[in-house]
Amino acid sequence: MIPTLCRDPGVRIPLSPLDGILKQFKKPEIVMILGFLFQTILMAFYVYILQSDVDSSYYKGYSENPSLRLIFHNNGLSKYTSKKMPWKLVCIISFTTKKEALSAEKRYKKYPLKSLVAVINSEKNIVLHYLKGIENR
Repeated sequence: MIPTLCRDPGVRIPLSPLDGILKQFKKPEIVMILGFLFQTILMAFYVYILQSDVDSSYYKGYSENPSLRLIFHNNGLSKYTSKKMPWKLVCIISFTTKKEALSAEKRYKKYPLKSLVAVINSEKNIVLHYLKGIENR
């Protein structure tokens, strides 16, 4: 089975254009290594926001590959988020430098709920564009 962004078997969003290659890998660790190698070529910096299906709480993080991070969160590989699985990706904001992204992540982690929802609903949120790009690869 191909690792996807969502645990729901009815929803299939491929990770990369190397979908066929990833079919043979079942362990998230191997997918992580491949994702890291692919992402080092692209070098984009993102802050992502996840929402728990369990209690609707939010988790904010930094990654160069948000779709791969979502897989980790939904497979219990992140201690903080493992108790509130499954998670869905509700926001991705792109930055030109790692420093900008890490600074924004720190700021968003302090935001009250109303401000965080405003970020999720803002034009800065590229989650749909990002997922469509992955889907079209």
